[in-house]
Amino acid sequence: DGDITVQRNPYPALKSLPMARHNLIYSLDHRAVCSEINIGFMYCQNCSKGGAAEWVVKETIRRESTMCNANFDEMYGNKGRFWKQTDELGITSPPHMKQKWASAQDQKVMSDALASACCGKPTWSKLMPSTAQVLDKRRYNDIFSAVTCSAMQVDNDGDRTTHFHEITALRGEEEPVDPHHVETVATTTGDILSSWHGTGDGEVAGWSGGWMSKPPMLAHFVGGDVSGAKINVMQALGWWHYSAEEVTSTVRAKTHTRKNDSKIVGAFPPQLLQSGCTDALTGPSAARHCWQPWALQALPVAAADRPSLLPAVRLIGLTGPGATPVHPTGSDFLRADLRARTRLAALGAMLSRVA
Repeated sequence: DGDITVQRNPYPALKSLPMARHNLIYSLDHRAVCSEINIGFMYCQNCSKGGAAEWVVKETIRRESTMCNANFDEMYGNKGRFWKQTDELGITSPPHMKQKWASAQDQKVMSDALASACCGKPTWSKLMPSTAQVLDKRRYNDIFSAVTCSAMQVDNDGDRTTHFHEITALRGEEEPVDPHHVETVATTTGDILSSWHGTGDGEVAGWSGGWMSKPPMLAHFVGGDVSGAKINVMQALGWWHYSAEEVTSTVRAKTHTRKNDSKIVGAFPPQLLQSGCTDALTGPSAARHCWQPWALQALPVAAADRPSLLPAVRLIGLTGPGATPVHPTGSDFLRADLRARTRLAALGAMLSRVA
């Protein structure tokens, strides 16, 4: 995953308390537990060679590589070593098949590796290496879960509060290498870095209203169409850069992707962009020729040339040809948007952010 916002330069805060006393720093996804980090941001400071922080990175790579290995079945298949004991004890049973999209779920793999370092034992809470039918949930959780051992503690220093946990390197899947040499993992504070797509502890900058008056310095996401219409949210917040549409067009052309392929998406449907537009990234003058002449009743131009056209582009969230703006002007949109966000903020406060 990588759904993060950067509010400002994080480096001074990383070198100040409380984060300065910790080694491996992540942005937080939802709850303050080791198995729910957001790997859109990771920073290592004062980390020892061969120490726990290095082990977390290497274990992440090891786990992901074994999931993609040609000898997958020998380790994780129906007669593989991974499930042998739990199958024999009646805790699990086949079929043990490959997880779909396992190689694209780096965040879950690294969360499990980090939780293992926090718990001092191998854990697999977020992504099992292969499928299994669970026959005894209690014993299954005793072996694989990190829920009870990965909860982070609060570290407060003045205006900033972070969460942290001690981590240790594991030798293979057995005992810690050196239980006396301990490093710590901690989370970034919301005023510096934040997840942005949700309402958990990791999205503090968002649900606290931190984006309404001042957009973040940088906003990034993975999977814009598959999880909660992230592109539409960015449009509504005014973060979306429509130059991304020209990038989308260029990627489609250079990869010979079908014009209506949903796997390479932007805020606009491909019908608004001319096919074969491979020179979209060479500057504003070339970019003008990427758009269909009828799109938005005017050709997109550089902001320096015609800034008055930008609101018309920003306010349209098309899902197909022929769609029209709900609000005719930028000021109408902003008034409606503010009313909606005020109501949502009140509802969220009433429900203690459950909403």
